[in-house]
Amino acid sequence: MDHNSNKPLFKTIPTDDGNIIFPKIPVMANYFFIYKAIDGRQFTFVEKRANPYETIMQH
Repeated sequence: MDHNSNKPLFKTIPTDDGNIIFPKIPVMANYFFIYKAIDGRQFTFVEKRANPYETIMQH
């Protein structure tokens, strides 16, 4: 990973309740919480997205 890049870094966390990272296949989680890295060290919350594929197991 190039730490000198000016591109933002985003991380997606699969979860069902917003408190615990989903322990199974991520496509089975109810939601995805999206975070953006600030200065490569701190993450800030961007948005919560519902997983449209959670019930149909398609990814």
